Amino acid sequence: MKDCAIGLDVGTSSVKGLLVDAAGTIIAAASARLGRSVPRPGWMEQNPDDWWKAAVQVLNTLTVDRNLEILAISVSGQMHSLVAIDDKGLIVRPAILWCDQRAQHECDVLAEAYGGEEQVIGALGNPMLTGFTAPALLWLRTNEPEVFSRIARFCLPKDYLALKLTGKLTTEPSDASGTSLYR
Repeated sequence: MKDCAIGLDVGTSSVKGLLVDAAGTIIAAASARLGRSVPRPGWMEQNPDDWWKAAVQVLNTLTVDRNLEILAISVSGQMHSLVAIDDKGLIVRPAILWCDQRAQHECDVLAEAYGGEEQVIGALGNPMLTGFTAPALLWLRTNEPEVFSRIARFCLPKDYLALKLTGKLTTEPSDASGTSLYR
C-alpha cells in the first residue's frame, strides 16, 4: 500500500485535485468543471453543493482502483466568496463569489465607518473591496433580510469543502484577512 496525500482546489471554474506520493511525485490529476450564475450584470454566484459534488467526483477519480493509504487531504480555493450556512449546517443561498460587484455601496458605508480607506487599510491590512465577505454580508442584511436572518455561520469555499470532509468549520488567518472582519 502506497502512502499518499491529496490536494484539492476549489476554483471559480473547476475543482482540481492532485494525488501525490510521500516523495511528492504526482500519481494522478483530475478536475471537474463548475458552472456559474450571473443573476444580474456584475453579480456572480455558485452553489456550494456543486463544489462538493465536483470534489467527490475528483476524489473518486484520483483514488479509484489504487492501493493507497491517504494520509492527508489539503484544501485550497478561491478567497473571499461568501458561503452562508444555517443553524443545521445547510446552505442558505448560492455563494456570492469574490468577483461579484454588487456591494460597492456597502464598501463605501464600511470604509466611512472606519474613517476612510486609509484607516481601513491600517486596521485590516486590506482595502474594503466588493468581493470581500463583510460587504457581501451587509448587502444581504439590507437586500435579502429573510435570507440574512437564517444565517448562523458563514465560511469561505475551501472551508466549506473542509466542513463537508471533516464535519468541522475552520479557517486560517490569510483567508480570514480577506473577509474584512479579521485583524
